[in-house]
Amino acid sequence: MDRRLIETAQMGNVDLLLNLIKYDPLILHSVSLAEEDTPLHIASMAGHLNFVQQILTLRPEFATELNQDGFSPLHVALANGNLEIVKELLKVDCDLCAVRGREKRIPLHYAA
Repeated sequence: MDRRLIETAQMGNVDLLLNLIKYDPLILHSVSLAEEDTPLHIASMAGHLNFVQQILTLRPEFATELNQDGFSPLHVALANGNLEIVKELLKVDCDLCAVRGREKRIPLHYAA
């Protein structure tokens, strides 16, 4: 994944994200979905609600992707106690709570 996109997600900077997309409209489409953190994983871990909302608007399919450790963004948000992000992710698809990650665990396992 483009280093600028990683840094933007870590900072939760929506304006910078939109600028990156302006100059490279395919930047979110070129993210390798195979066994890598997506910008949604990164922002969910860092607790950047506005960034999560923007990514979900642009690429809602990222919500179902598992990272290299076998976690969905919902797993990550729950494990980090980011309740507002959890709510946003579930607005996209309430069935996300049934996505099995590492060791076949669902996000609820990490909430506990």
